[in-house]
Amino acid sequence: MPWYMRIQSISKTAIWVALVVAFAIPLIHPLGMPLNITSATTAAYNLIDSLPAGSIVFQSIGFNPAVDAECWPQMVAISRHFMSKNLKVIYYPYMQEGGMYAERIKDSVAGDYGYEYGKDYVILPFKAGGETAIAGMKDFYTLFNTDVSGNSIKDMPIFQGFRGMQDVAAIVPVTGSDDPVYYVRYIEPVYHTPIVACGTAPLLPVIGPFVASKQIKSTVIGLSGAAEYEILAKVPGSATGAMDAQSMGHMLIVLLVALGNIGLFFQKRAQKAAGVTSNG
Repeated sequence: MPWYMRIQSISKTAIWVALVVAFAIPLIHPLGMPLNITSATTAAYNLIDSLPAGSIVFQSIGFNPAVDAECWPQMVAISRHFMSKNLKVIYYPYMQEGGMYAERIKDSVAGDYGYEYGKDYVILPFKAGGETAIAGMKDFYTLFNTDVSGNSIKDMPIFQGFRGMQDVAAIVPVTGSDDPVYYVRYIEPVYHTPIVACGTAPLLPVIGPFVASKQIKSTVIGLSGAAEYEILAKVPGSATGAMDAQSMGHMLIVLLVALGNIGLFFQKRAQKAAGVTSNG
């Protein structure tokens, strides 16, 4: 069989194996392929990067396993940036499931930076009520007097000198919900605290008007946003690997289409030449 026929007859099994390999390599070891960094993600990174060491950031966790493929990489990348800047972090589970993601940060990230619980970061308990709970944050110590484990927060070094939300340098919701709107509604007008909203793609139309009015300073959206943030913060992780895998898959598909067309071109040319010869 001529070579141009062989490349048009690649088996489905071979194509699937090639796709699996193309996906697996960057997922195991991110390649750092070129990625367009959006201005929104750059602005979010720059805002957090500008905070002085020792500043307190408030990270609201408003997602669950249904959307953690997008939100968890965002949270990891941003938490690593917080900790590399020596920022103090208050984790607040806006959703009930949020607490387990804060515990994951405690178990898998905080130790890499020598962060001590109660001194450098803390996990607050979930409070029912959603919007009402965020409104209640204006009276912080009435709403929160213990951490997630029931320990008094007033005894923790991170809260020494902390009066309430007025002492928060930035609010960073990572969410598949609408909690950024509630921080805009109740906290930002009172304390003018900058908000960086991170989450799934459907979040953007919800918060778009607040981004336009600058009440939300910037956004990190979707898995691509997480990968962009990983690159900016120099903490390549699962999002970078996933975007590399997507790029590798696209490149392989384009290559296969190109090979098929090249084979078809030479096949037709050979058939035309054979027809001319037989007629002659």
